[in-house]
Amino acid sequence: MYPEGPYDPPSAYRPYRAPVTTVPDEVPVAQAGFVDDVRAALGVWRRFPALPLLTTLFAVIAAAASSTWAGAPLAGLIAVFFLAWVGSERLWYLRAFTGRTLSPGAAVRASFAYWGRFFCLFLWVGVLTIPLWVPAMVYGGYFDKDVIEGDGDIALWAIVYLAVGTLITDFLLTFVTPAIVYNSRRARTAIGIGLRLLRRTWPHAALYVVFPPLAVLLLTRFSTGPVGWGGAALIVVSSLVNLVAKGATAAYYLRVMPITEPDGDIDLR
Repeated sequence: MYPEGPYDPPSAYRPYRAPVTTVPDEVPVAQAGFVDDVRAALGVWRRFPALPLLTTLFAVIAAAASSTWAGAPLAGLIAVFFLAWVGSERLWYLRAFTGRTLSPGAAVRASFAYWGRFFCLFLWVGVLTIPLWVPAMVYGGYFDKDVIEGDGDIALWAIVYLAVGTLITDFLLTFVTPAIVYNSRRARTAIGIGLRLLRRTWPHAALYVVFPPLAVLLLTRFSTGPVGWGGAALIVVSSLVNLVAKGATAAYYLRVMPITEPDGDIDLR
């Protein structure tokens, strides 16, 4: 399924090869196979159950950080430390798809190695999108005294506006997150790669772009307060479904976008 060339086993004497940042001019329609890629992602789960287990653990921590539990601040701090776990998930899929393994300990260490690039990506996305959110938050009531004190309601139009805007942002980032793991640690370069690849694979790659946000994240975007048990369960389930989608997207991305190093743009030696 995947070309052998870019995935030579790591060697202490292997020279550094510059990352690939050029997106192919054409991506064949036949390369897309969302259902088969979902099956491939679930196959990785069977081989490496630690992957969904760790994702579940971090989803629980994220849910706790958004709750009224007394330990929520500590959970929030832990969640910040594991901001880049999404990079380790994609690294795990890369290793599995190329017939290799990744231990849970190495995956956790890799998440710290990815932290800086994902933080920069978060800042770039914030700079580009916050101007779009501010009007809805100001005029929709997010900063009203009554809303802050729990006696008022946020305007429905503002909730819908922010939810739709977030979904569109998720669509646009579909190939950006694989790019920052596999091809370039520079957030600006990864954004360029991801957007160009999205343009050149649309619409035959639409399921990879549309399915995860619509099927997984839409309901959670409407949460405006601390989550309860039901909300926490939704966050966990959404994270696992999203993990399947990440695996499917990774499988597709690795077929159409070449990488130079066995583990993408990271050195685990």
